[in-house]
Amino acid sequence: MPSSTTHNGRAGAPRRLLRSEAYEKIKDMIISGDYEPGVFLSERQLTARLKMSKTPIRTALERLDSEGFVVISPQQGVLVKELSFHEIADLFETRIVLETYTVQSLSEGLTATQRDSIDRLLESQQDLLVEQSIEGTAEVDLHFHLTLTNCLGNQEILRVMNQLRDKLLLIFTRHLRRNPHRLLSNYDEHRAIADAIFSGDGAAAAELMRTHLLYGRDYMLSNGRGGDASQASRPTAAVSVAGPSGSDGKP
Repeated sequence: MPSSTTHNGRAGAPRRLLRSEAYEKIKDMIISGDYEPGVFLSERQLTARLKMSKTPIRTALERLDSEGFVVISPQQGVLVKELSFHEIADLFETRIVLETYTVQSLSEGLTATQRDSIDRLLESQQDLLVEQSIEGTAEVDLHFHLTLTNCLGNQEILRVMNQLRDKLLLIFTRHLRRNPHRLLSNYDEHRAIADAIFSGDGAAAAELMRTHLLYGRDYMLSNGRGGDASQASRPTAAVSVAGPSGSDGKP
């Protein structure tokens, strides 16, 4: 009996690895834009491309369906999902609340190591401007926001941001692909947010972060979903934000 259990355990591990590998690869292809919203995915094509059997592919697609990256329809098949109006609005509203609170709190003081890590990220983002790398910039953009959250050290905020990580990367990549002039302005806005934190101006840091996020929200809700890009040239009315421990957004 023990030998049978050991054998099953050994057999199960490769299957789990294949399911995980299929999930990560298909998700990466969706985030990178290889598969655009509205595209139908074929299990047969995916098995040929990834050189896997149908079982891990099907399991990966079911997981991606549960996470909102694809929609599985018995009649139509597997469709790469476009984020809905409400999903985008809810995600950005969550970010505005958490990230304005984060930068306002960080303005009370950072360690030298934390300042250096933020500066290095901004240097990397500046270097990527020369390469005009959409995927690289999207990764660094996400890393900038997550690094600020890490610096704060609030585990609940960090947990929420990490849960949103893949959706955020998807939004950043689609946003920059559709709006490549944001490569430069994103860097400028990140630099201004960091400088406000470093100078101890929490109110300015929070307002800069709010404006930065509102632009992304408005663009994705207008041009990003087929509207006019000019509608997103200036953020619309700000979301009313209350910090986790106060009604005025102050920590």
